[in-house]
Amino acid sequence: MMLLSLYTACSLAPLLCLVALVARLIARGRTDAILCTECQSCIAHCPGTARGANAFDIMRWAKPGEAGDALLRRCDDACLRCGQCRKDCPRGLAPDAMLPPRP
Repeated sequence: MMLLSLYTACSLAPLLCLVALVARLIARGRTDAILCTECQSCIAHCPGTARGANAFDIMRWAKPGEAGDALLRRCDDACLRCGQCRKDCPRGLAPDAMLPPRP
């Protein structure tokens, strides 16, 4: 009986971690980061690349544990919010929409 309890606990732990990560992304309004396959198609015509960051960097920032506030500041400064990343993405994701609004 104890072995069955241990097995159940070990098999549920990764599932609960995944659910917690998805809930965290949803709570922060970064649901597009869940669907990103990291194909990097959004970089092709991104004007932010010349300014030091690109749409893929935004997707990296949006995922939990990937990057910190320094990357957010760099992305926010570089992103023109032109929407080209949305056009280039095969899934139609919008990295620029995940950035905080400018004052």
